[in-house]
Amino acid sequence: MLCRRGFLSASRQVLSATMLSSGAAGSLCAGTGAALAASPARGRVQIRQNGVRTDRNTVLRGACLMIGGAYWRSTINSQNMAYWKAAHDLGLNALRLDVKLSDAGRNISQQLPLIDKAVDLAQQNNMYIMILNSVQPGRYNLGELKTFWGVVAERYRNRTHVIYEMTNEPVAWWPHDYSAKAMNDLKSVYNIMRTRAPVTHIVLFTFPNFIPDSGTSIVAKIAMMSGIDYTKTSVGFHHYCGGKSYNAAVYEATVRYVRNYYPVLMTETSYWLEAENLVVKDGLQSDERLGIGWFSLDGKDSLTRLTNEILPRLHRAGFNWPVEY
Repeated sequence: MLCRRGFLSASRQVLSATMLSSGAAGSLCAGTGAALAASPARGRVQIRQNGVRTDRNTVLRGACLMIGGAYWRSTINSQNMAYWKAAHDLGLNALRLDVKLSDAGRNISQQLPLIDKAVDLAQQNNMYIMILNSVQPGRYNLGELKTFWGVVAERYRNRTHVIYEMTNEPVAWWPHDYSAKAMNDLKSVYNIMRTRAPVTHIVLFTFPNFIPDSGTSIVAKIAMMSGIDYTKTSVGFHHYCGGKSYNAAVYEATVRYVRNYYPVLMTETSYWLEAENLVVKDGLQSDERLGIGWFSLDGKDSLTRLTNEILPRLHRAGFNWPVEY
């Protein structure tokens, strides 16, 4: 996720009384394994200028959520209409939902009603939802990924506002660390996902850092995985300090280089978990200048930092956009 960060030492934020006071609205989808009915709310995301854009050609701007897991165990945000509405009203148009299985002590059948409700709440608030499955950062569980996507990929394949991100930071910590075995394993999961969801957008790789790897080496690594349809697939990566050395101009040049070859999506960044990551405090400004979609790690426990610090900082720097109704 970064140079490494101390999740367990990070302070837990709590949802405001206002958010807790309102229960989630909307009915649960059917709990069968069949694909669910198509969503009329948002059209599928599109690849434009090798970035992932909304159906209105706007930048994806999102926060992160988690169902269970070793770090954030609460499911309340993902199930709470007030939370989704607050995220929408901040100007966000997407939320990233990390669904744990073994790490949360739940199997896939126990998680499906929670995912169903989150998918419905995203639709009701005119937002996208990006679903992923993961274990702890820097690792992946191949069997669990195959089990998860064997069910989930088909289940939401007709929901046009749903995006799939295969997993979170499966290899520690840079593109050059992704071995041939890891690439083959991830490709096998991609094959399951693509077979069961032929037109859903899939985010691959989710590299924990680009920097300090060079653009040429990153492109060469991505090319090791052949047979990917990049008209509906993108390269996921995270925006962190890259080994405690960070330069915005270098970061932007690297992303531009990779984007010349592959669609990209920045699916996580933060600067508040460890002091060393203060170097990316203005990282979202780089992503805005690049015109690429981004997700802030903030949002799992509350929207406080996005509301009071992260988004106001972006707005003061001149990056503003309308709420999408």
